Order: sequence, then C-alpha cells, then structure tokens
Amino acid sequence: MTRCFCRSQAQAARRGRTVKPLHEPARPPRAFSLPCLLPLAVLCLALGLAQAGPALALDLDPRPEGAPLRLPGDLFGRDQAVEGRLFVKIGPKKVKYSRVVETAPLSLATPFPNGPATVQALTDASGGGDIPLGRFNEIGLDLRDADPANPTLAALTLRAPDGRTFGSDPLECVENLGQTYLDGLTPDNTAEVATATWADKNALYLARRVLDLPFDDLWRTTQDGPSTFLQRRFDRDALDLGAVDVILRRPAPVQVNLVLALDPANPKARTVLDWYALAKRTFELPDGRTVLRVYLGRYLRERHPGLKWARLKEISLMFFRQGLAEVARDRLTQRLAFIPSGFDTAALARDGLPGRLPTRVREPFAGARRVFVNTTTAAAAVGQGGAARAELRLTPMAVSQPGGGAAERAYLALSSPRRETPAFLAAADELATSLGAAPDIDRPDGGVPVTPLWSLAPPFDRTPRRAADGFGGLTDEPVYLAGAPGLFTGSSAIRYFRAASGLVVEGTGERLDMAVEAAFAPAAGMNHFFRLDIGRDPGLSGVELLVYAPGQAEPARRYGLLPGQPTPLPDLPAHVARAVVRFTFTGRDFALPVSRAMLTAVPAGPAAAGLYDAALPWPVTSAAVARAEAGRLSYAPGRSLGPMAWLAAGFELVGDPAAVSVAGGAPAVPDARAGRLIARLPGKSGPAELTVTGLGGRPAGQLELTGPVFSGDAAVSWRDVFAAAPLVSLGGTDHAPGSIAEATAARLGSADDWLPLGSAALPAKGATARFFAHPWFGVAALCFETDAPLHLSRFAKPPREASGDGLGTLGRLVAALALVGGAFAAWRLVGRQRAGAAFARLTARPLAWLGAIPSPAEARRDRRIFGGLALAGVLFALTVGGLPGRLALALAGLALVPVWRAGAPPATAALSRHWPGLGAWIAAGPGRTYFCGFALTLALAAFFGGLGLPPVAEFFAQAGLYAFLAGLCRLLPTKAPNRADTPQDAAS
Repeated sequence: MTRCFCRSQAQAARRGRTVKPLHEPARPPRAFSLPCLLPLAVLCLALGLAQAGPALALDLDPRPEGAPLRLPGDLFGRDQAVEGRLFVKIGPKKVKYSRVVETAPLSLATPFPNGPATVQALTDASGGGDIPLGRFNEIGLDLRDADPANPTLAALTLRAPDGRTFGSDPLECVENLGQTYLDGLTPDNTAEVATATWADKNALYLARRVLDLPFDDLWRTTQDGPSTFLQRRFDRDALDLGAVDVILRRPAPVQVNLVLALDPANPKARTVLDWYALAKRTFELPDGRTVLRVYLGRYLRERHPGLKWARLKEISLMFFRQGLAEVARDRLTQRLAFIPSGFDTAALARDGLPGRLPTRVREPFAGARRVFVNTTTAAAAVGQGGAARAELRLTPMAVSQPGGGAAERAYLALSSPRRETPAFLAAADELATSLGAAPDIDRPDGGVPVTPLWSLAPPFDRTPRRAADGFGGLTDEPVYLAGAPGLFTGSSAIRYFRAASGLVVEGTGERLDMAVEAAFAPAAGMNHFFRLDIGRDPGLSGVELLVYAPGQAEPARRYGLLPGQPTPLPDLPAHVARAVVRFTFTGRDFALPVSRAMLTAVPAGPAAAGLYDAALPWPVTSAAVARAEAGRLSYAPGRSLGPMAWLAAGFELVGDPAAVSVAGGAPAVPDARAGRLIARLPGKSGPAELTVTGLGGRPAGQLELTGPVFSGDAAVSWRDVFAAAPLVSLGGTDHAPGSIAEATAARLGSADDWLPLGSAALPAKGATARFFAHPWFGVAALCFETDAPLHLSRFAKPPREASGDGLGTLGRLVAALALVGGAFAAWRLVGRQRAGAAFARLTARPLAWLGAIPSPAEARRDRRIFGGLALAGVLFALTVGGLPGRLALALAGLALVPVWRAGAPPATAALSRHWPGLGAWIAAGPGRTYFCGFALTLALAAFFGGLGLPPVAEFFAQAGLYAFLAGLCRLLPTKAPNRADTPQDAAS
C-alpha cells in the first residue's frame, strides 16, 4: 500500500516556479493511482520556492521550507513505525538567462575632449575602418569610473551607410542616486514645486494656454473627481532631455502627464505622451526621499527616430484619489529635475534623434560596469555584409561635479536570447565563465572543469553588522585575522574591517602586496587565469600579478590584472614557486575592499566534459558545531564537501587581552573588546581547535564566539552537491538523494521526475514531513510506499448510541413507504371518478379566482393590501435576515400574485393599443398572463442580482415561481370564464 502527499501545480506556479506538464518516462509506483488515495489529495505541501537565480554561494546547512506537514501515520497501525520506501517528485527551478556565446575584439581610438565629455571612435580589430556587425548582435563595453558616485553615461552611436543613426541608452548606466546627484542639481535644470506659488486655474490662464501666449511660473491646481491635478506650462528643449525626475518627500502615487510640441511647422500643436508607455523607475536617496524617474528620451527615440525639433510645453502632476486640500497641505512633490540624455546636442540637432538600441548594464563592483548594446536594429539597417561607423561619448552624470570615466575594452558579442534556463546551468555557466572557462550549456557534454590552484574568498558571515548608535547607523567592525600573517603586507601595519562592501584592507603607503601561495608546474593543454574582484578605492592606480620562479628574487613574469574579469596568464615559467598581487596607490593611505581572488587552471580546447560532472570551485558555507573534549574547544562544520578555508565568528573578550589561535595557525591579538575573528585554515578536513593564551605571562581573558561559520571553495560537481543536500525530513530523519547517474541528472535537469530517496520509516504517532530549500530544485510531491496493509477501519465513523426519542433512518424509510402504499390503496378503493370529482371540488374556487377579472374597486383594494404586505415582507427580510427573513421573502413573493392578477388586465389593454397582435396573443391563452408575469419577475431578479442585492433578487425570483405555478393551474380544466370571452378583453 502506498501513501502519497501531493502539491498542486497551481501552487507551484503561484510561487514563481516554471510549471511544465508531467512527463511519463519515469513511472511512479503503481499504487499512486489507487482510488482510495484520492481523499489524501487535500494534504497539499505549501512549499515556498526561493527566487531562483544564478547565485554562486551554496549554503550546505538544510533550511526548512514552509511549515511541517503532519502525516496520518496511524493508517498502517497505531503501535509502531512502518518501514517503506520514500519518493519525491522534483523539478528544476528556472531563471531567465542570457549568455555570451562568442566575442570579437574592437579597437578603441584615442579619446578627445568635447566639453564635459570625451569622444572616441570604435573600429574593427585592425583599427582601420567601420565595424562589420555580421552575425554579432551586441557591442560590449568595459567602463571604469573615476568616481563611482558620479557614474559615466555611455552614449554609443552607430551610423548606417544611408545616414540613419542609432544610439544606446546612456541613462541605463545609472543604478543609484546619491549626494553627487543632489549636488549636481542647479536652478537651470530644476523646477521647484513645493516652495513655488500655487494658484487656481482661471479663465485668463486657460485662454493664454489655448492661444500659446507667454506664461508665468505658477503651478495651477484643479480637482477632477477624487483626484487633484497640479499643472504648469514650460517651453524647454526636449530633444536632449533624457528623463524628468520627480523628487518626492516620501513614496506617493503620482502620475506625470507630459505635453510636447513635435512639429516645428505647427508649434501650437500638442502631443500628450502616454503615461503607461513611458518607462519609469524609482530611486531612494540617502536622506530618505524618493526620485521617480520618467524616461522621456527613451520614449522619443523609440517612437520618433530622426526627430530634429521637440519642445516640452506642459507638465501635469496627478495625485490619485487625493483631494486638493490634502495635496496642498502635504506638498509631497518637492521639485522636478530635467536630466540630459548624454548625447551630443549639436549632433541631435543636425541628424535628429537616433533610433533606440536596447541597452543593459552590469556592475561587477563599484566603479566598473559592463555595457551591452543590442545592435540588431542597426544591423538590419546596415544590411548583410555591411558596416557601421561607431562613436562612443562618455559624459559624467553630474557634469558640474568631479567625475569622468574611460573605456577599457570594446568587443562584438553574440549573446543568446534570454530564455528559461535551469538555475543550476545558469549558475554554473556564470561561475565558469567568470574564471576563464567557456562552457556550452546547450550541449550535454558542454561542461568545462575549473581547478582552483589558489583561492582567497573572504569568509561568508551570517551575523548582521552592529549598529553604531540608537538611530540604526552601521559602523565598520574591526576584523582580526588569524592563521595568515603574511597574506597582506605593506609599508606599514595592515588593519582589517568588515564594511557593507565586504572585507576591507586598510593601511598607509603607496603599495599593498597580497601573497599568492601557489607552487605548481603548468601542465600542457591547460590555460591559466587569475580572477580579481575588488571594490572602489579612489587612490588605486594599478594592479598587477608578479609570478616568481623557484630560487628567484625578481619576478619571472608580470601581468596587468583587470578587476572584474578573468585575466589570462600566457607563457608562465616552467615552475611557479609563488606569486604576488601588487596594488599601487597614489594617496597616502588606502582602504581596499576585496571580494574574491583566484588562480585557476582550465583545459584548453572546446568543452568536452559532462555538464553535471564538471567540477567547479563553488563557494560554500556551513554553520560551525562546537565540541568540547578534555577542556579543549574545537569547531567542525555541520556539513562539508571538502576542506574549508575560513572560520569566521563574532567575539566578545572579557578580562585581560589574549592571543587567539585556530587550528595551530598564527594567532590574532585583538585590541578591542568585541569585533570579528577570521581564521584562515590549513587545507585539510577535520575540526579546528580554538586556543586562547594570555599575553605577557598573564592569564587569558574569557573569549566568547557568536555565530561561528565555516566557508571555502569546494571543487565539486553538480552530482556531489546534489547527493549531499537533503531534500526532505520524514519523522525527524533527513533524506538526501545520494549518488545518481549522469543520465538521471540530465533528466532531472530538464523536467519534473520522481526520484527515490531509499528506505524510510513512517512513525505511527506524530509523523511529520519537512522539506528543505534547494537552490536549484523544488519538491512538488512526496510518496511513501510500503507493503504494510492499510487499516480502513480508521475511516469508519464511531458507532452512535441508539436513542428512543425518534425513528432512525430505517424507520423513517419504512414509514414513508407505508404512507405511499396507503395513499395508493385509498385511491383504488375510492375510485378514479370519485377522486377526480373530489379534486375538482377542492380546486374549483382557487381556479375560478385566478381566472376571474376583478372589478375596479376590487383591483384597487388588492393592489393596496397585498402590495403593502409584499413591501412589508421585503423590508422585514432585509432587517432581520436569517431563516425568518427568508420565510418573509417567500410570503412577500406569494403576495405579489393578487397584485399581478389586479394589474394584468390594464397592462394587457395598454399593450394592445401599441401592439394589437401581442395583446390578442396574451388574452387568447388561459395562463399566458401569469407566464408573462413569470418572465418579467425573472428579468427583475437578474437585474437586482447584478446590482449586488441578493435579497431583492430572491424576492422577485420567488414571486416568479408563484406566477409560473398560477399559470400552470390556469391550464387545468375549469368552469371559470376565459378572459378572452369577457367584455373588457373583447373591447381591448
């Protein structure tokens, strides 16, 4: 017998998971489809899937996902656990991912100044001509800012042979707005709102607005329904306007309506831009204010390429569902800012707006960004085999503030379209390419293993930084490094801090050396790369890698490093003894954030390893578990995939100063009572012993560690990670997949499939299942299969004690059958004719009353009495509700029958005057008058039901039912006169 607990695909889709039809290659156990398991479908697993993305850090500690699911383990018995087999249905998490398939270098000409900007040409690799776009669909640019707080706007312009121009989106280079942005705002490029004068719209303003006469700088207010409008006229050049910023005191629902003049031949013509078609984005300022940016330039370049004249004539701010008094009181909108586009103003006036080229920007670290410009539109204009002339213009975001930038590299790129990609493949591709490999995730054998020869990944830290004061401000915490005395050296003492940007190395002098303890002999058929990720330091002037051969004091090779990308290391010496990364600075001191440094070896040639077998240096982390034995304290990772590199923890020192050593390494000597302790571990597995010794012969103080965590780079494949990660806990026991074959891995990476997790025990009491978050997969269902019999008695209701107060179900059934039998016997004994005569005597008077035409006095009386009763019944039902109200509605509907009987003849006469045929048809049948009433009341019931008045709709529906029954009664044989034979109907 099998137990199965399922989670619906609709739930998975709502939580961000890509849902595909369930495939059939891997059949579940046959008992999955047993009808007796259908009631168990209500036990759905609410598994919240994390936002899948190519995140590189892997947390080896299982994190529960969602609340535990209680299982009815006593289905198989109430005494002991049941042994069985556990299955889970898992599927890959997917992300939208695009990757660079191929690149070709471009040549950057010498830049020359042009006002606040620098301009340089881009040519082919030979440096002598235009760029042949060919099969490439993007141009990539590597930019470096002089000041990351004032980012560089990159305006790439492509000119086709026919003279048409196409341009990138420079404002895409802006990811954050800070103090430099505010300092760059001047009265020339802003318009005050909160401090400006507000006035009502009047006839003079409207007349001057229609006639396009000179205007003032007042903001005009008006209220339209629940919303308030704040409007002002302008006359600004919009050709070079990249965006309009609305600076708000706090986030608020504000709509910006822009009115432009786009025709120089008819300058009074106005064009209102579609608010919903305008691209928008919000930024948070350091002081808590919000900036709503409306990308006007992108809209014009996309819809009006070649436009040579545009004027901004009016801006209207709409405050949704806010009254005029509230808007005037709060004045949330402080000012407007007009942001330049980043293009050459003279070129725009001469050539018109360039066609829009979609642009995306990535920032590996502060001050460095990669710009990718999609050239598909320009390639179509150039034609097959054609070339385009390219020019790059770099302008600081705030031209009045220090800044600027330079292009370090340009290249043509062939990027794959963004498509649904398994999260693991996206993460593996991003990690491998960042270290110099070139995998092909579209092929099963497109993996490339990457071997780390030396790695320095700053330790992961789960502990939040401490607040500096009671206002929530964060301070840089001191870090004390143990086990690596010569890792960083300079001309003075080196100190370490933990900041928002990571591990910061701080010191004075013009040079900082980072030791790379890697001794190896470069193997044939291997390429070597060095990856360095650092943060911003204004005084950093250069970074290079010095490689030393054995026994040499001078470097055998020097390589200039490009942070944020893998640097190839060709022509290494036959034997490498060590290496040094040297940072040079222009200032007196430095504070350098270090994110990652790694020396790797990558096989030369095309990718040939299995995607799920290629080993990569995955950053991993796991919580430390303390062990105390014989007075000695040591820590071990809760889970690991090999030797860890770091142990990081917060510490508090009570008492005298002490030296702290981890795993026998060089000690750290904290000079503060609290901070962070980071220990570099030897390259071996096992627990790391913590040793605390006193200084100067004094006893050591008491050291307490908080939140210790291990981290490192594990060179493992997907199968190693997947085998060790638990997916579900059943009855408190974790279950991991274990080793799986390459074919199984490929199948799991493409679609949902059932995966066996081995033997499991289902407790009889308190059985629960708990699922763990997985970075690459999501669990959709769980199945427990066992050979134990299923106790169906669990589904039986407990017996109910007999009661003498009334008949049971069987007794009521027997009584009903006896009643039917007695009625049939009485019918046979009385006889059919005598029974029919009795029934006719009983129904004669009601049928005669239904068919008779009331006199005018009787009609007025019935309408007054029964109409009042119907109205009273409805009001009573609306007031009381519940069962009494429903009974009152039924009686009120019955009271409408006399009202309809009294009003039907005048209504028929009125219809006959306009439509004689319809009136004659109604009067010709004995029950048609009541059937018409039935149709009318049904229409009224539908009308009031649509208005959201269920009691009134129910009243008319009940009245229609009674009218229908009255019409059926009129069809019975009776001696009452037909209405068509009456003088009133004959006259009508």
